[in-house]
Amino acid sequence: MNKSDQSFQTVKPWGREGDRKCDGLSPATGTLFQVYAPEMMTAAETVAKIEEDFAGAREHWQGFDRWVFVWSAANGGLPPAVVAKLKALREDDDNAEVVIDDWGRDNLWDILKRLTPQQRAELLGSVPVPSQTTAAEIRTVLNWLIESGLDAVEPSEGFEHTALAEKIVLNRLSDRVTRLIARSIPVASEVERYVSNSHDGNFSSKVAAILIAQYERLAALEDDPDKIFVALVDGVASGPNPSHAEWWGAIGIVSYYFELCDIFKKQ
Repeated sequence: MNKSDQSFQTVKPWGREGDRKCDGLSPATGTLFQVYAPEMMTAAETVAKIEEDFAGAREHWQGFDRWVFVWSAANGGLPPAVVAKLKALREDDDNAEVVIDDWGRDNLWDILKRLTPQQRAELLGSVPVPSQTTAAEIRTVLNWLIESGLDAVEPSEGFEHTALAEKIVLNRLSDRVTRLIARSIPVASEVERYVSNSHDGNFSSKVAAILIAQYERLAALEDDPDKIFVALVDGVASGPNPSHAEWWGAIGIVSYYFELCDIFKKQ
């Protein structure tokens, strides 16, 4: 909020005064923010929190035009009783001069997306890009995978390229994962060069066999193809403290073998 609203003021608890039921104030828009993000949200506690915080804000802060309850819940939604409480506050004639709103994660992401790339980088860090990944990172990740104790699996044979777009559709991968695969194509090409030039003629077969075994284990536990793909990437990249470049190397490895062998359905 400090980056999106130059007038925004963060309010912190101060001695016996506390924060006077305000976590942030935007004088430019006349908005008072109150944040509530417990590890586990319960309806009764949240309703009580709203009642206490709104009443306290009305008592301690004069002249604000808008009150925003900023919340976070594990399932991404508010309990019906909480929605009903907010509705009741909005419809109360005593609150007619105040706009009462609530913001979840989506509202905060909308604000974040309107920031400049530089501001987003200051908040979230720089975005890892595939171009940072070289043969060195691919070698590190592949060698860790082979040495991880799973290389006892019998090497696979009979590699056969499949139509990438068709396989993505067949396996119901989301646009988000499809974009990851598309961005990793240059890395996947580097993977192909590396495994093709390996002194071990069975190196690529060993990698494929490990990935197939991991895929089959994951598919037996999980139905969501996106979660399986991400879990495969995490498994490949789970060596000691993988860097951003090594993480992209893992995506390139999974994408390369996704197109080449029996991880995910081919028909």
